Amino acid sequence: MVGLVRFHSSPNPEYLKDYANNAVEFGYEVFKAYRKNGYAKEAVIAIINWANVIFGVENFIVSVSPDNENSLNLISGLGFKKIGEIMDDVDGLEYIFLMNVIND
Repeated sequence: MVGLVRFHSSPNPEYLKDYANNAVEFGYEVFKAYRKNGYAKEAVIAIINWANVIFGVENFIVSVSPDNENSLNLISGLGFKKIGEIMDDVDGLEYIFLMNVIND
């Protein structure tokens, strides 16, 4: 196992309604020994495609520490846009990013 990717809830939780409809939040981690190999990008693309195709989820939200430069670059490079900031009780300041995937 090189890491993990997971949803924080089922689609459309109440706490995301201020950001987007038909949304889900997810997070990911690649273990230190496996970083810089493209695994995070591959996992993020896979989870987005899966949730979009199977469940029709169109909006994806991820929160990232402003100190996590690698993750900020990954998310921005995939097309996520910063939509806000939040002070998390556990992780401190986090930037909130949103990406919309439109089904044709």
